[in-house]
Amino acid sequence: MSHDRRYPIPAPAEDARFTFGLVLDLADVLHRHGYPKITSGDDFVELQQAVWRFLYTTDTATAVPETAADRPGVDPASEEC
Repeated sequence: MSHDRRYPIPAPAEDARFTFGLVLDLADVLHRHGYPKITSGDDFVELQQAVWRFLYTTDTATAVPETAADRPGVDPASEEC
């Protein structure tokens, strides 16, 4: 296991990967691991914010640059799908 940090990455203006569906999937994973099922809108908002804070930063000093190799389905040699 590498000890190099991969997160947070620079916060993009838009990111099609960061959707409510992602948060629903994460909530489902937590539930499958024995945590209470998330049913409250407020809990979904809190989870979404926590994930955003983990993934992204607006501080350029702490950002870890994302590379093509980090994106699934992208050939890092050509950056084509």
